[in-house]
Amino acid sequence: MHVKRMTPKQRMVNLIRGDEVDQLPFVSYVGMSPGEETRRLFGDDSLGMLSWCPAHRIESPNCSTRSESFTADDGYEGVMDILDTPAGSLVQKRLIVPAWGGPWGFLEHFVKTSADLEVLLAYFQDRQVVPTSEGVNALNAELGEHGIAHVSLPRTPYQQLWIEWSLIEDVAYLMADAADLVDRVMTAMGEEFLQAAQATAQAAKDCEFYHTTIGDNVTAPMIGADLFEKWCLPYYNQAVDILADADIRFMVHMDGDLKSLWPSLDRCNIGGFDSLSPPPDNDTPVGVALQRWPEMMVWANFPSSVHLREPAEIRRVAEELLEEGGHTRRFWIQISEDMPPEAWRKSFPEIIGAVRDFGKP
Repeated sequence: MHVKRMTPKQRMVNLIRGDEVDQLPFVSYVGMSPGEETRRLFGDDSLGMLSWCPAHRIESPNCSTRSESFTADDGYEGVMDILDTPAGSLVQKRLIVPAWGGPWGFLEHFVKTSADLEVLLAYFQDRQVVPTSEGVNALNAELGEHGIAHVSLPRTPYQQLWIEWSLIEDVAYLMADAADLVDRVMTAMGEEFLQAAQATAQAAKDCEFYHTTIGDNVTAPMIGADLFEKWCLPYYNQAVDILADADIRFMVHMDGDLKSLWPSLDRCNIGGFDSLSPPPDNDTPVGVALQRWPEMMVWANFPSSVHLREPAEIRRVAEELLEEGGHTRRFWIQISEDMPPEAWRKSFPEIIGAVRDFGKP
């Protein structure tokens, strides 16, 4: 049956729902690709956009944050962030990285000692989760038919602790020296995660979105199976149950090496992988993921290293990914990890061409 030409939004929504599409979407996170220029060069339907936005907000009535400028010993400019709580204050320092347009280089993290953990626990005990639909509604109006909201939840506890609050080496020492306190902090984070899932399900009554995602940035060497099964897996499965009544698919951004977590993922009920990073950059092929977990979608990041290859090689990799996953209608190629600067000018014609030539799945 002939399917009329669809917009990027229609393709993305239909695939998420398991419906028919005229062709697979080629997708990018907002900010990862030049959306307007891509559409100008390759057509209005050439690129669909995913734009991060929560459907909840965090309120902390007895805490506050402030930022101050500082100059590091080597002369680089930076930003010092101060989190004030009734139990004390936490400080992090970030250096301004001109190429990234802001303070991204961490010089010092908030949590370095067990005393800092006590302050962080007081902060999480003060936080309250509230549903909100305003941001998603505004984003939908802005995106129009070019894309959809990438509605986000907080990271799961262990991932949040080492990515957002502390240096991984300090987390290791704290887990050895203050294990009970670390557990209390991460349990508070987990409770907030589930409250955010509940708030997101409630917000779905007042705004239009089709999935949620969690920027967990999972890579096996940084977590291992035991910690994954304690601090990720149960929270993922509970979030799936919470969001099911609202018919919202729950995705997880897993962009690293996953092979040693495959047996754990066999017990995972998530709706799919957001930013799965296949070979040659990481170790989980698209075809393996789709076959091993037949209820999950795979939104695969086009391997960042391949953008640097010659056009014919870029085209070959795109065609191989499409052959592995395209016929399942549970797959699309996206740009969700950093590309080498300006590499898209060489790679996008090949990826877009391969997607169009692949045709209707």
